[in-house]
Amino acid sequence: MNIGKPAMRERTIRWNFRFHPRPLMPLLLLLLTVQSGLAHIGSPNVIFEGEAGPYPVRVIIRPPEVIPGLAEIHVRVISGRPETVTVLPIRFDVGKAGAPTPDPAAPVRGETNLFGAELWFMRDGAHSVEVALFGPEGEGTVQVPVNPMATRTLTLSIPLRFILAPLGLVLFFLAVSIVGGAVRHSVLPPGESPSFSRRLWAATGMIMAALVVGSLIWLGKLWWDAEEADYRGNRLYQPYAMDAAVEMDAGFPSLRLTVTDERFRRGAPLVPDHGKLMHLFVISREEPGAFAHLHPARTQWDVFEVALPELPPGSYRLYADVTHETGFSHTLTNTISLPDRKRSDSGMRTRLQPDADDSWWIEAGRRDLLGQGATPSGQIRGLNEELRMQWHPSGSLVADEEAELQFSVLDAAGGRVGLEPYMGMLAHVVVANREGTVFTHLHPSGSISMASQQLFELRADGDEPVKIAFGESEPFCRLPGVEDSAALWGEIYAPRGDYSFSIPYTFPRAGSYQMWVQVKVNGEVLTARFDAAVGN
Repeated sequence: MNIGKPAMRERTIRWNFRFHPRPLMPLLLLLLTVQSGLAHIGSPNVIFEGEAGPYPVRVIIRPPEVIPGLAEIHVRVISGRPETVTVLPIRFDVGKAGAPTPDPAAPVRGETNLFGAELWFMRDGAHSVEVALFGPEGEGTVQVPVNPMATRTLTLSIPLRFILAPLGLVLFFLAVSIVGGAVRHSVLPPGESPSFSRRLWAATGMIMAALVVGSLIWLGKLWWDAEEADYRGNRLYQPYAMDAAVEMDAGFPSLRLTVTDERFRRGAPLVPDHGKLMHLFVISREEPGAFAHLHPARTQWDVFEVALPELPPGSYRLYADVTHETGFSHTLTNTISLPDRKRSDSGMRTRLQPDADDSWWIEAGRRDLLGQGATPSGQIRGLNEELRMQWHPSGSLVADEEAELQFSVLDAAGGRVGLEPYMGMLAHVVVANREGTVFTHLHPSGSISMASQQLFELRADGDEPVKIAFGESEPFCRLPGVEDSAALWGEIYAPRGDYSFSIPYTFPRAGSYQMWVQVKVNGEVLTARFDAAVGN
């Protein structure tokens, strides 16, 4: 079904990087600060935990900030003893057949079962890193999606500027003096002094040489400025623009999201992640806090609408996660203000109805829930009158280091409670700092889009063609249903040890964070919020 498809199919969008040699001259480039919308906000590292055949692994990818650029990749083998580990970049439009030769990952000195590699990404756009392991236990591979994009320009360091600037002046004067020396002495017999006219011609030649060299430098700067403008305007990643408007429906607020960026219309179609085209997170900017995990319905080509729950009035941040058929996933952002609710006499919505998997959490009135507080072994938050959730910190949280976020869901007697899949996963966790500059949506599998991983796996196995339906509303590639996926994910991410589930993550920077942890018990989605302090 095509929803609001444009009358004329527009040309496909291509993310190509043209590499040009740079002139060896001291050009000062300003750092461009871009709020990243690549899959997450302000959290560029990709972390995946799962199985590569017989080997449970945790993969951390630190993408480059410029393209072409080197990504840093670490593969930690949780159990097993592989002898060889390789990593291979695969771009969405070439598949494995068009990929280069895999690079070996070397054991990291001083670590056990940790392998590291640096991998070149020559082009931007949706990629997968195929991690392959070979050893006595057998062979295994896994696809880890990553979206390498240019997010900044590089600057010359101050010491390098002070070194290159004088060297550039020296080269300029040497070039001019060579012309003068050639005119003044090149045709004279040995020992003969140049005449006044020859010295005059030499001075004239030096002036002309200075003008020519200066003009070449000026033309080079014009060319560089044009290249820089093209890089900033066309090749440097810019988040998609999204408008947000709150509308009232019989006294109930609803939200209308419109993706206004033209790249969205001519780009690849969306695919469902955990069965939903969009995961919308609404986070209060004020205290007491409020949080909602919603799933807008697509009503037009670029319009999504959702019924808002009974959230308190105030200002909220919006984070909307979407995944394209290419495997490219990103987050659209905006803010809204919710007014006081004034319901109609009927008390019923007349148009939009909430999605069955929508859930929300409001801090006010939760202080008296069972088990609220903290213990020496971690924070405890009440989920309802019978259940509580405990976070078991494994140590101090440090920026850019691996963290294992372990949680247990307990009953009133302290026994661990079994969990049901919530959209295919045992848990959904949202991490955000208080400034709103860091946001990420996590699962026991890590920070990756599961739909993106499924797309790359299907193409790598030859089950789906390496073909993208650019400009269409429906993708060529069909993903397995949530129920089928949940059965597989339930086996991989079953509870281990004394914990109901664990979430791998690397906090991108120091500061104060909030974590909303969501689970499903007896058909009810329950949410708890925890506070985390991350040090340098």
